Amino acid sequence: MYYLFLISRALTVFGRLLFKFALSWYVFLKTGSPLALGGSMAVLSLPELAAPLLGAIVDRTSKKQILSVTTGMEGVVTFCLIGALIMTSHSTTPLYIAAIMLGALEVLDWPAFQAMFAVTVPAQQLAKANSLWNGLEATLVIVGPVVGGYLVGRSMALALLIVSTSYILAWALLFLIRVNEPPLPVLPVSRSEMLTGLNYVWKNTRIRYLLAISTVWNVVESAGMPFILVVLRRHLHLNAAVTGVTYGMEGVGTLLGTVMFAMVSPWVPRNVGVVMGAIIGSALFGLWFFVGTGGEAVALILAMGMISAFYSLNIRTWRQEIVPHEIFGRVIAIFRMTARSTTPFIPLLGSLAIAQLGLPLFYLGIGVGGLITSTWLGWRMLFSTSREFRSSVDPSGR
Repeated sequence: MYYLFLISRALTVFGRLLFKFALSWYVFLKTGSPLALGGSMAVLSLPELAAPLLGAIVDRTSKKQILSVTTGMEGVVTFCLIGALIMTSHSTTPLYIAAIMLGALEVLDWPAFQAMFAVTVPAQQLAKANSLWNGLEATLVIVGPVVGGYLVGRSMALALLIVSTSYILAWALLFLIRVNEPPLPVLPVSRSEMLTGLNYVWKNTRIRYLLAISTVWNVVESAGMPFILVVLRRHLHLNAAVTGVTYGMEGVGTLLGTVMFAMVSPWVPRNVGVVMGAIIGSALFGLWFFVGTGGEAVALILAMGMISAFYSLNIRTWRQEIVPHEIFGRVIAIFRMTARSTTPFIPLLGSLAIAQLGLPLFYLGIGVGGLITSTWLGWRMLFSTSREFRSSVDPSGR
């Protein structure tokens, strides 16, 4: 059942990656504006602000049911989007509307997947299972943009049809999965219950620092990632297919990062891995200041994928090890909302900063800022708190 679950999830992630690439490329191709590109990423992330409410719902609902509903709805939305684009003469407005809807479904879907993953996999196998999933996800990161670049270059409607089909297949596979989930509360969601996750985060020192570093990383990533497309398109003059292949190199890096995590996981404490990933990842964004050729861009995207995977695996496994299952959805929702609360606005601010500073200085600024902040938080985490940070993870979370 675990492998069936992975296949279903892989189809969902493939659809999302393809859609996000298609959305970015199509909007930028139609408008030629970094501001419009930033706006498309902003509307996709806007539903993140509702994460605490959705996290409480996840904790009180069957995770399989949530995944079935969200995956099926994503398939319906993308299929309807095809007709909307045709009827509106390929206006970008339906894309923005669909992006908000798909973003809301993803916010509900993500903590449900994390919680179901933690239930499906034995605790002692979490690191290995996360490595396996990350390797599969990395393959999708390679394939998604490559396929997306090819399809969007031919027809946006064709790309959306493939996305919709991927969602529907994932939805069908979920019906074949049998999971023994813990008993669920039957009472309606209350305000105090929604605050449980926030209280847990506030009182747990490790989780607070983890959340702070996660927030910094997401600010840097949400500021920098959308405009790599501008570098590749405007400055390096790459077409859709070549841009897709270049983006796909992030997946190759993710595979390498997954292998690195699997090799060093028994010896490197999770907190050290998180700090290393955030610091090096921020520095890599700053290196876009120096990129002048396609080869340099490929190498940098490869390195970013590798470090991002190493960081993500450490933070994901650590959370799964220390957060109690009964409040897992709410805590993960707090992470998602807090770490990504700026995501709807950062791309817009980034596009304005690019207009004033230019792309090179913009990337240098976010790289240096992320590097300094991550280093300071990492120092606090590793050396200025209790002794629990200087040893490997305590699974009890105490």
